[in-house]
Amino acid sequence: MSAKYEGTYLEACTEDAPSFEVITTTIVGTTQTVRTLEFTDAACTVPASPDEEVVVESLVYPGGTVQAPLRYADFVDLTSDSVTLDGQPLSAQQIQEATQDGFFNSESDLFLFDGGSVFRGENSDLLDGEFAANRLTTLEADAMVRQ
Repeated sequence: MSAKYEGTYLEACTEDAPSFEVITTTIVGTTQTVRTLEFTDAACTVPASPDEEVVVESLVYPGGTVQAPLRYADFVDLTSDSVTLDGQPLSAQQIQEATQDGFFNSESDLFLFDGGSVFRGENSDLLDGEFAANRLTTLEADAMVRQ
């Protein structure tokens, strides 16, 4: 199943209050690399500080689907393996804080491939994907577009 998602995808300048970001996601096999460039303006021209975050995640496709507006979305489990900020690895203190915040825990998400775009699951108040039992059931409105 992972082969249908392989590729590089772009989310153009989108708001992630209080900032804006451009996200490039590359999926190869069971690895996903997410590069986020953060900006302070809606045109995504003024970099924030830090402005680049790169997260490498392991992907597991446990089987299963959920009905989505377009068609069935596939279950996917994500585990963050590493992160860098502006090209630098996290300090020991940052790793400890991220671990305490659950950053490196597995999350249960959804992917739906639709003709060159991938939609991901959208968090809600009750369903945040922290455990398989509260896996996301709706998709984000904006897709990642294959490059």
